[in-house]
Amino acid sequence: MKKQYPLFALVFVGGTVLMALEITGIRMLTPFFGSAIFVSGSIIGVFMVALALGYFVGGKLADHKPSEALLAGIGMTAGLLMLLVPVFGTWLCEKITAANFGPMAGPLLASFVVFTVPSVLLAMVSPFSVRLVASHVEKIGNVAGSLYSLSTTGSILGTLGTTFVLIPMVGSRMIIFVSGVVELIVALAMFIFAVGLKNKRANITMALLFLAAIFFGASRYPRGPSVEITST
Repeated sequence: MKKQYPLFALVFVGGTVLMALEITGIRMLTPFFGSAIFVSGSIIGVFMVALALGYFVGGKLADHKPSEALLAGIGMTAGLLMLLVPVFGTWLCEKITAANFGPMAGPLLASFVVFTVPSVLLAMVSPFSVRLVASHVEKIGNVAGSLYSLSTTGSILGTLGTTFVLIPMVGSRMIIFVSGVVELIVALAMFIFAVGLKNKRANITMALLFLAAIFFGASRYPRGPSVEITST
């Protein structure tokens, strides 16, 4: 198996961030739809659909265009969309609540609209990475097992860390924002690794887009002495 540490980091972080998004997604929807089983069931169901779709599309796309730069672009897009979740997700939940779709359809629709696209993109990383790392057909089982194990390890860390450490400390909105930033940083490193440091124009463009995304996301958060960092 070829040693591609930025790619391994992207796989691990993708698994971590995906589960952090799922856990915080339940907390994010609760103020609008309550703590009924329909909320957690909607989130889990939507994320399972996103995983299935992401695995399928990621594998197809990797066979069609096995590009490390493209994989990095997928990761950066996922991170960027995560920065938008706390900004526009709350607004969308308010609109869906006002439309009164009911206790079952409301949280299901909100989960689908807010979380499907970034979750699909995060799920695409693992099968795409298998295609890039596997240099020989006879080694593909070992490669797939290792990368999916790495992603699952990240998911375990994301689940336990988010539930028992991060949510009590900083709240769900900040977790989603920081997770998006981390995903962007790792994906940007993967992009630089893929295109090479000599391609200065591409690297500068990606760096500027990254900084613009961070400043935009940070500007959408409330500030001031009365703002609680642990607010949902």
